[in-house]
Amino acid sequence: SDLRTPLLNATSSDSINLRFRMAAALFDLQTSDTLEIWVSTDCGSAFQRVWRKYGTDLATRPGALNAEYIPTPNEWREENINLSAYAGSEKIIISFRNINNFGNNIYLDDIGITKSSFPVRDASIIHINSPIPVVCETAIVPDLSFVNLGKDTLQNLKISYSIDGG
Repeated sequence: SDLRTPLLNATSSDSINLRFRMAAALFDLQTSDTLEIWVSTDCGSAFQRVWRKYGTDLATRPGALNAEYIPTPNEWREENINLSAYAGSEKIIISFRNINNFGNNIYLDDIGITKSSFPVRDASIIHINSPIPVVCETAIVPDLSFVNLGKDTLQNLKISYSIDGG
């Protein structure tokens, strides 16, 4: 059976990120398990696979281990999966599915889901074209480049500045 999250509401989110730590080892070089992530937006009636790893892509330990696998601290890896395609959905369930093919143990830990909303208006300076660091003139006219990081189109922008604390 799958490991499923509780029902998530992302109607006011612009992005969703799934993060988890995992550890896995191959039992031998002929068989391997698979770990998949599935997402439902209809309260669990239907799911869509969004991530899949198996074999050496899944393993966090080199080679095979035909005994019970218990990971050491350096055999853990963090996975990040962008689920922003599901932002705005109301009834999300994320499902972890292990497909056993007589491989070895798969461990999951520190599962985290981050929902973010971008600000409506957010301008950020990306480059100051002038003044250059040393200016000998008394009349200074700033020239800068900025980017809009918000959702709305900026119609105007008011910039306040001071030079040398004045």
